[in-house]
Amino acid sequence: MNKTKGSNKFLFFLKLELILPLLGLSGLLTAIFLPRWTVDNAKLTGTKRLEVANAYRVTIIQGFGGLFFLSTAYFTWRNLKVAEGNLTTAQNKQIADAKVAELNLKAIQDKQLTERFAKAVDMLGHQDIHVRLGAIYLLERISKDSEQDYLQIMEILTAYVREKSPYQYPHNTVNNLEDESFVPLPIDIQAVLTVIGRRKDPETEELNSLDLSGSNLRGAKLGSANLKKVDFSRANLSYAYLVEAELENSIFDKAVIKKADLTEAKLSNANLKDANLFDSILNGANLTSAKLGHTNLSYTSLDGVNFKDAYLVVANLLEAHLYKAENLDPNQIVKAINCEKAHYDPEFRKQIGLRNTTITSTNNL
Repeated sequence: MNKTKGSNKFLFFLKLELILPLLGLSGLLTAIFLPRWTVDNAKLTGTKRLEVANAYRVTIIQGFGGLFFLSTAYFTWRNLKVAEGNLTTAQNKQIADAKVAELNLKAIQDKQLTERFAKAVDMLGHQDIHVRLGAIYLLERISKDSEQDYLQIMEILTAYVREKSPYQYPHNTVNNLEDESFVPLPIDIQAVLTVIGRRKDPETEELNSLDLSGSNLRGAKLGSANLKKVDFSRANLSYAYLVEAELENSIFDKAVIKKADLTEAKLSNANLKDANLFDSILNGANLTSAKLGHTNLSYTSLDGVNFKDAYLVVANLLEAHLYKAENLDPNQIVKAINCEKAHYDPEFRKQIGLRNTTITSTNNL
């Protein structure tokens, strides 16, 4: 096809080179001989003969001049159309070549990504802790590069934590955690939690909760981490650092969260049913619509907590501090147990009928 277009272009310019000189030569010969032939036939003589011949020549020259101009304009237009056609063809070819190159590049990148993924998963089982750490951060990088592998990588990492750091509720014979002394979390487990805490917002990206249930996360450092919609059921988060952590819609059913720091943590709509938060700090936390039924809040610091629509039925408030609590309704408090042994602002104490430092609980559960 390209050869045909090239041949047509060659023929076009060949015709142009031949036609224009022939047209000029024809005009010249006509201007010379036609007037002479005309005046000879008219049998004119002298000055009249010369004037008529010159008039014919002027007319012929003007006519051929116009014809030459029109021919030149036509061939110029044809040349322009051919150039435009060639340009369009070149542009279309360039676009097609670019698409092919893009597809080839994507195929190469997908292949490299698959190889990196397989290598990282294999490295997770290595005995060397440094190799495992490299695998964890490599998987994090892949999760950012590949949208389609994101959820699978999150599932691999959470499964790694559940397998390598299990917690047997309510007694952890695996890790011997009956000892209340602080034991640092293994480096690789902390690395996985850090990666999970840096993930993108799950509100629209994840349909299901990430599963860290039954995991030993004792002493985890997760300040400001994005832990929305994570399942911590029956997990151990004692001594964990969760300051300003984003824990909305997360599940802590029967979780052990003793002596943890959840200052200003975001726990709206979180399920903390039957969780043990003994002696933990939740100052300034947001517990809007949180489920705290049967939750152990004894000796916890709940100063400045937002309790709007929080469910506190049979929650244990023994020696809990609730100074400057926000949106706390007396009807919520009286449904908890040991509410008379908690600490409140003087004004709120009056609202729930406390006299001085003690009253009889309205809930004998």
